[in-house]
Amino acid sequence: MRRIALAALFLILGATLPAQTFDDALAAYKRGEFSVAAKTFRRLAEQGDAKAQYWLGYIYDMGEGVAEDKAEAVRWYRKAADQGFAEAQCDLGVMYEFGEGVAEDKAEAVRWYRKAADQGFARAQCNLGDMYDSGEGVAEDKAEAMRWYRKAADQGYARAQCNLGDMYDSGEGVAENKAEAMRWYRKAAEQGDARAQCNLGVMYAFGKGVAEDKAEAARWYRKASDQGFARAQCNLGDMYDSGEGVAENKAEAMRWYRKAAEQGYARAQCNLGVMYAFGKGVAEDKAEAVRWYRKAADQGFARAQCNLGDMYDSGEGVAENKAEAMRWYRKAADQGYAKAQFLLGLLYAKGEGVPQDKAEAARWYRKAADQGNADAKLALDRLSSPGGGEPRASGGQVATSKPAAEWEEVSADNKSTLYVNRKSVRVDRNLRYFWVKTQFATPEYKSYAEGYVSTSLDYWACDCSSGTMAVVQSIGRDAYEKTLFNNSFSNHLDFQATPPGSIGEVLQRIVCAIGTPREEASRAEGGRKKRKRSPPWGLALSSRRPGEFSRMPTSYQPVRSFG
Repeated sequence: MRRIALAALFLILGATLPAQTFDDALAAYKRGEFSVAAKTFRRLAEQGDAKAQYWLGYIYDMGEGVAEDKAEAVRWYRKAADQGFAEAQCDLGVMYEFGEGVAEDKAEAVRWYRKAADQGFARAQCNLGDMYDSGEGVAEDKAEAMRWYRKAADQGYARAQCNLGDMYDSGEGVAENKAEAMRWYRKAAEQGDARAQCNLGVMYAFGKGVAEDKAEAARWYRKASDQGFARAQCNLGDMYDSGEGVAENKAEAMRWYRKAAEQGYARAQCNLGVMYAFGKGVAEDKAEAVRWYRKAADQGFARAQCNLGDMYDSGEGVAENKAEAMRWYRKAADQGYAKAQFLLGLLYAKGEGVPQDKAEAARWYRKAADQGNADAKLALDRLSSPGGGEPRASGGQVATSKPAAEWEEVSADNKSTLYVNRKSVRVDRNLRYFWVKTQFATPEYKSYAEGYVSTSLDYWACDCSSGTMAVVQSIGRDAYEKTLFNNSFSNHLDFQATPPGSIGEVLQRIVCAIGTPREEASRAEGGRKKRKRSPPWGLALSSRRPGEFSRMPTSYQPVRSFG
């Protein structure tokens, strides 16, 4: 009766009863009463209770109710692990893997993961699969990684299911099977795994293992995006930017790019820079474009490095500086980025930002040409022509060696003439550089093209021999996009021969900001490793899985986000 009265008094006064049992301590933890939970966990841990030892280590690891102390966390994890408590064995492995509270030791991490995995603990099985996958602490063995991922996946562990999907998607450790990848991604995605939701969206977007369905792709991207997953946010921005799967909305694309960019996701930062460069969904701001390009470029993102080089090359948003343009082009070129290799070769050919060196120009042109860059192939042809450079006619214009009959081929066509500075230009049927006129009718391009391009023309092209502009033929949007993804459109060798204010200069400005076509929406790979804590969502090229908290106790899933 006295205890009931005391309990009633505590409730009346709004006080908390001291936790007496492990369940009481766990309930206190769930309520956020960490110091209360810690006291009981400590008392029970000192009595040898393995679960309490584990939880006391966890509290020290997180700094909840006590000062964070990784060494003390290791000490308590080890006590529980030595009693065979699987969760403690797994988290002791994580401490060794990341060198927290103990010297980093991948092999020791593997040893503890294996102990827990052999007890059937799914998280440890997945972590052990990670080690085999990456070859850390053990010889790399994709088939063995696959075996451990499957064990965890068969228990419904979402991260392992997503990793298993990755293996089937890439054909690592197992025969490539997009449909099977799709099946495992869906299992994880339906449990709310953001990375799997993003990957499932990619499968729908490109018809991999399932019929292509852009709307369904957008739906799964949105689910992952709403959880703050940066890759998905960037991919969703792509959908709004292109109007695929959703109604085109540049402002909405801008919003999703910004969400991902602010988390440090390089591709989104680069895309955000393009939006500012062209005023798509936002007021044009070249300086802001440079700022975002730089953020992505500093992370080693090749397209952003190339675009930043373009800005220095043209003096847009930043003071013109050919040497600095050269530096950024080289960074991207060294990563194998074809457009940057071409532009680097161009600077060597022209002697801008570096002493003129046509042999070095040819070397970089060849690297780009070997990747299919059409500009580089043309540049190589020109370097090998008599004189070793761009043959020019009087007045600074590039001379043409094409027979007159070839230029007159379609002169009777009423669409064969484009007026540039009030001068008509004939058509070369063999042109490869197609531009969609309707792009120039949009607000972001109209200001550049107005006064130069007839609004009645549907499609036009750059004459690669004379540096002028000519209409080629009318092709559909799909054909244009296919061409865009298979060719480079900037021909700076031609543009440099055109006078200021000409169509060549207009096109050069446009090309610099367009850069190369956007990359295929990325699968959320980033390696298959778990994280003890996540970095900003979806940091590209991380070897750890974003959004995954490796030591979340399975006995309690807290409502707080550890991502």
